[in-house]
Amino acid sequence: MNSQQWNAQIAEVDKIIPDPVQRAKKIYDILKQHEDLTDWDLVCFSSEFLGLMSMGPLPYLDKVAKEVGKLVYMQHYFHTNEAVTNTPVNKNKLFQDIMKEEGRVDRVVVTKEEEEEKPKLSKVRLV
Repeated sequence: MNSQQWNAQIAEVDKIIPDPVQRAKKIYDILKQHEDLTDWDLVCFSSEFLGLMSMGPLPYLDKVAKEVGKLVYMQHYFHTNEAVTNTPVNKNKLFQDIMKEEGRVDRVVVTKEEEEEKPKLSKVRLV
């Protein structure tokens, strides 16, 4: 699959269902109403939810879910005061800026080897 085919596939799917950023914005709009939720709460929830999804309908996420979980638990138990800001979600400037962006498909990279085959989910990398 070359770049043109890749972009056409993405455009076709985007006509049918909301892209991942649109879905995240929907959740963010709900979360930002809760002043007691922090960015760290969201990281912990995301890690745990990713783990649950990998045990059920999305088993291909298992490896990455375990890696994310390890990092979150290491941060929580051994580096509590480093980078755990506990900034309220509705006041987190970085998250607000990210949620203003439109589709982030440009952050998905397909290698030369993958151009010739239909991209498999496990081979798509985020940059």
